[in-house]
Amino acid sequence: MTQNYLVKKIFLQRKNKAVTRKIFLSCLFIIQFQFFAIAQEGYLFKFKLKPQHEYLLTVNQNTHTEIVYQGDAEFMKKLKAKGIKTPEKNDNSQFVQSKMTTTDVYNDTAFKIEIDFLRTADNDGKEMIPSGSKIFGHCELNKLPIIDSVMMSGVASRSNNNLMSVFQTAILQVDFPQVKIKIGDVFANQFPITIPQKEHEPAKVNVVTKYRLLKVSESTATFEIMQFYRMDIGKQKIPGTITGEGKGVFVYDMKSDFYKSYELNSTLVYVVKKDNSFVETISKSKLTHESKIIKK
Repeated sequence: MTQNYLVKKIFLQRKNKAVTRKIFLSCLFIIQFQFFAIAQEGYLFKFKLKPQHEYLLTVNQNTHTEIVYQGDAEFMKKLKAKGIKTPEKNDNSQFVQSKMTTTDVYNDTAFKIEIDFLRTADNDGKEMIPSGSKIFGHCELNKLPIIDSVMMSGVASRSNNNLMSVFQTAILQVDFPQVKIKIGDVFANQFPITIPQKEHEPAKVNVVTKYRLLKVSESTATFEIMQFYRMDIGKQKIPGTITGEGKGVFVYDMKSDFYKSYELNSTLVYVVKKDNSFVETISKSKLTHESKIIKK
């Protein structure tokens, strides 16, 4: 093998590498340009479940609550007699892991949903939802799912209905507008919740959640969460006010059209004034949702 041959071979190799590099850079430029053009035009997001899939859902919530009591001497004396101190502090945690399975499409329009609770625990490690409990629902193609029924052994039907309502609210929490969203754009969802109370009817609270699109990659889109709680006064006969707000981050999976993670830090303040007493309850919580597709 002559020197001329080797020199020629090395030259050709370098030339081929240079051509390959130019092709790669050109492709990269085209991809980046197309991505930039799409970003300028906006993105059309759609939260949806897909048939014949299995989703592993994990929810964690940690809450710290402080209750401050103020009032005249008689009111404070009654509290002391009952062993109630001010401020009264309480920490609570909840863990729920479930598997959501979707069936094949039937009637060419919809598919069924089944949610199995794998593990639930409170801060004492006690089971919150009986093992074997299930939630059933259905979903029309390209629409949000609907919860139909709950099966929990040894639990009153009222609790079943409450759980059904909680899951339906969680599903509807992120409802994307049917328009393209650009980075920096904001859209809002609103839904009601009820807060149980002793000796009074449940308080009705309107929750407004705003989402701002922060950034988009090939695989995910990241949204800032801004949440606000306002009591629906209406005809409610409740001696107090409820306010609050929350902030967090929501990550949307572009390939699965489903959320990847949802984290929210919120504060809820409930103030009750009656006669010569004043009670303020402040609850601070951190809520995290994570999902993972375990079967396609």
